[in-house]
Amino acid sequence: MLALVVASPVAAQRIDCTEAAYERAIADANAAGGNTTITFNCAPGTIIPITPGRYGYRVITASNVVIDGENKVSLDMTPPWWDAITNLCGGANCDPDGDNLPNACPDTNDGTTSMWVLQIRGSGSKLKNITYRYFMEGVRMEASGAELDGVTGVMPGDEVLSNPGGSNVVIRNSTFLNACDKNIQAYGNEPLGGTNWDMQIYDTTISNSSSHIRMSGSSARGRFLLERVTFNAADPPSSLFTARGPYIGDEGGTEPIALYMKDSTVTGTTRGLRITGAAHYISLGGNTFSGNSLRGLQCSGSSRCLVQNDTFTGNGGGSTGGDPIPGYGGIAVGQSAVVDAGGGSQTLDGAIRSSSGNNTLTGNRSSSDTTLDFHNLTTVAMQAQNNWWGDVDPSNQVTGPVTYSPFLSSPPGSGGGTAPTDVENVRRTDRR
Repeated sequence: MLALVVASPVAAQRIDCTEAAYERAIADANAAGGNTTITFNCAPGTIIPITPGRYGYRVITASNVVIDGENKVSLDMTPPWWDAITNLCGGANCDPDGDNLPNACPDTNDGTTSMWVLQIRGSGSKLKNITYRYFMEGVRMEASGAELDGVTGVMPGDEVLSNPGGSNVVIRNSTFLNACDKNIQAYGNEPLGGTNWDMQIYDTTISNSSSHIRMSGSSARGRFLLERVTFNAADPPSSLFTARGPYIGDEGGTEPIALYMKDSTVTGTTRGLRITGAAHYISLGGNTFSGNSLRGLQCSGSSRCLVQNDTFTGNGGGSTGGDPIPGYGGIAVGQSAVVDAGGGSQTLDGAIRSSSGNNTLTGNRSSSDTTLDFHNLTTVAMQAQNNWWGDVDPSNQVTGPVTYSPFLSSPPGSGGGTAPTDVENVRRTDRR
């Protein structure tokens, strides 16, 4: 009788804090077939210089490899992207004054320069509790179940992470700051009405970029979930890094993007949360939009947006700021988009869904209107029933056709009103 042979897990590696040891540990983990954890034998605050041109040695191909910095290691590209290639900014040096901070953002992206900290091509592999700085791109999550947990990504020339080809990827407990282009580039493949998420982000703060997170492109599709995520403006090292807000737009994709958001915050950005193309936006409640200079939420293109149990306060008051799509105040809708902020019904992500209302819309404005809580630029009436407008006469707080009656006579309290429909209760079952 043959004995069953079970492969033993690879022993955990505790490595020296050098680039050579880091690359060697990845190679050893790949050769052994994965199932190991790599940690670092050094004191808190240790910086490991990483050479730009050796990106091919930073690729995890095995499954279930964990790199855990234990909150004491920073991987710094040395020299940083703005000095590694001296013609990235209009054919010239991005740091002409030599103060070790870029004066401009690059004209190219990582597809040209290939300066990243890590590629994860092994399913279930993770990067944890580590800081990485000054790469053109941070982490490429190219495998199912890839995960970032407790990481800090700072000042990428392009983006701090992306998931080209990676499904069911997860980001948790992380901070991403000061991106020239976008902090996160999210790619999707899951069809509408599916049962999987292409990307889930939890308990994460994303600050300062032209698009805090971007889901767009000619092949865009997919399903995404954000919970307890903060998009904001933080103090940058220079005026180079803007804070325009998240951008969701499937420009000519094969199917719309479906974005779900819960208990999240968009604050202090220029343009708020932008939903365009044919994307579907579904609030699961508890989101706050405040202090964004043009508006809190903008739905344009042919997008479909469901808003419920959310708060819109103190948005607007700024000028156009170069935004190609108008719309101001709390919620703005234009072109052929549709917003249901209470009392409507739409087919979103493969199921018929209705907003419960219970939103708070107060203190929002445009640059010329001190009370603009809902700005409808279309000729189609938008539904916004069962919401709190701060008083008992919302008529002067909307522009364009908006059905706001019946409305709440007091703010929606905890336990009051109708709870948002749980995502799993409306999932289609005939797709697969």
